Amino acid sequence: MAKVTRTIQGFRADLLEHKKKFMPQTFVTFQKWIALELYKRIMQKTPVDEGILRGSWTISVGAQDRTPANAKSDAKEFDSAYGGAALTSAERANFKAAIAGMNQLGIGQVVWINNAMPYVEVIEFDGHSSVKAPAGMVQISIAELKVWLSTKYSEYIKLSEAEAL
Repeated sequence: MAKVTRTIQGFRADLLEHKKKFMPQTFVTFQKWIALELYKRIMQKTPVDEGILRGSWTISVGAQDRTPANAKSDAKEFDSAYGGAALTSAERANFKAAIAGMNQLGIGQVVWINNAMPYVEVIEFDGHSSVKAPAGMVQISIAELKVWLSTKYSEYIKLSEAEAL
């Protein structure tokens, strides 16, 4: 009987070690996904005149990137062709750079999504884009993501309860 107890205790210890090793990595992966999804949604909702505001979104880990991006999005033409739901090739390149930059992300670190253009706050909070972003880009994207996560969590709970029956 003592041998079984040691085996069960060893198994339990192995599970705890597995949890310590993989739970933080799972959390970091989830955090990356949330940050990148939010980044993408914000970019897609950013109004385009010359494309500078939309091309100036940056994402960084640990410290806020306040340098004005010199990127310019070609989203004006792209939006009319694709309805604004996709990212342009330049935006996809920015997105890939964001993914690469997030390789440094560790558990508990802050991910910053920033736009250093001086007029971004006017667009976000004062409704100066009455067509594309009358209620802002960031606020709407965060609200959408919260609803989506809440829905997925509710589905998960229902599924867990159904499996328990």
